[in-house]
Amino acid sequence: MTKRSSKLTLAVAVAALTFASCGAPGDDSGSGSSASDAAVEAAEALGIDLDDCPADMTDPLGDTAKVGLTLPLTGGPAAAFAVLGPGVKSAFEEANAEADLPTKFELILKDDQFQPDKTLVAARELVQKDGVVGFSGVTGTAGVLAIRDLLREECLPGIGLPGGGGTVLDPAYPEVVSGAVPFSLDARVWVEDVNERFPEGAKIATFIGNTESGKDYAEQIDHWLEETGSKSTIVDKETIDAADAAAPSSAVTTMRNSGAEVLFAAPTGAQCISIMTEAANQGWEPVIYMTTNCSSSTYFGAAGGAADGVLTLQTYKDVGSPRFADDAGVQRVRDVLKEYGGGVDLTNTTAYSGYVYGQMFVEAAKQAAASDLGLSKLGLIVAARNLDFHPDMVADGIDFTTSGLSDVAPIEAGELNSWSVAEGGFQQGKLYDFEGELTQK
Repeated sequence: MTKRSSKLTLAVAVAALTFASCGAPGDDSGSGSSASDAAVEAAEALGIDLDDCPADMTDPLGDTAKVGLTLPLTGGPAAAFAVLGPGVKSAFEEANAEADLPTKFELILKDDQFQPDKTLVAARELVQKDGVVGFSGVTGTAGVLAIRDLLREECLPGIGLPGGGGTVLDPAYPEVVSGAVPFSLDARVWVEDVNERFPEGAKIATFIGNTESGKDYAEQIDHWLEETGSKSTIVDKETIDAADAAAPSSAVTTMRNSGAEVLFAAPTGAQCISIMTEAANQGWEPVIYMTTNCSSSTYFGAAGGAADGVLTLQTYKDVGSPRFADDAGVQRVRDVLKEYGGGVDLTNTTAYSGYVYGQMFVEAAKQAAASDLGLSKLGLIVAARNLDFHPDMVADGIDFTTSGLSDVAPIEAGELNSWSVAEGGFQQGKLYDFEGELTQK
């Protein structure tokens, strides 16, 4: 199934409305009855009533505009996520210098300590005090869910929001465009591979973070085991709190004693390392599948021999793998980060991910500026709901595509790769592609 065929449904209708010659957006600026017919129809196709939106919804953004980003700048999670900021900022700075857009963008960061209630408070301040025209890079399923009603109320685009939960892929919120690999893709690929390796079924243990994301992982694993008619069964379920830094000795002992032949692991941060090393320390050798959130050479390299042969789904290129040492796309983004990232660690894969989130916003801005809706808030939302491009940091054969409300998941493909100690990096595995199948129903 290709994206091209799915775009022949709602996306064609929306594109015809939004990109046909219907006059410039400034001809009938404002919302509600003052908006152009094309703007009204384009909004309605996405379930947006312009009468409920601020009056400037269809107005050009002007010479300058602010984009908001909340992320943990302090507290424990800051060590893993704060570097997203320079990555997102670099994408906007590059666009300001080279994209020839009618609007220059300024990224405004606020600390949310990776706590959803603080994410919402910070986001409201960005809207009400700073006057942002949209958001990019807000991280985590819980964080995205915390602000999506605000985005809906204010009719603001949130483009490149790395929340992987299925609830983020909800057509009821067309303003929200994820930048993360969906947990549903992770879970589906894991189950598909287990079904191939163990056609008569296997005993599975799960080790999942006690978070909103972890809850989603557990639900998706159960769903795809049932949906695929798998003969495999879950024999043990272990959880871990996000702040727990201790080695998961007890959990691994319990899973090992359950007789599990397969481990589905979705922990957070340094827990990615500790679950692999603890399994090796106890001599437990199941087929291990690690969450895509752990899928960088930073984590796998730190696990040493314990990571050898461990599987993980990868969509983004890993800057630490020999495979991409001379990759032109990686080098280009590295140069951008070096110029605009304010001294960001160029070996940190998260910085590169941040760049992609900002790049998604910029790509939507380019598409909107070229349309008759223009570079307006509505133009950004419509463009983001009809993306079709290949980011520099994404593996060949995988594109970021959306199609109106019928397909709201930009990422629906990935490689199931394995870590090789001998090769010093990830070895390319099978490409799984479920294009158009992961939108929340």
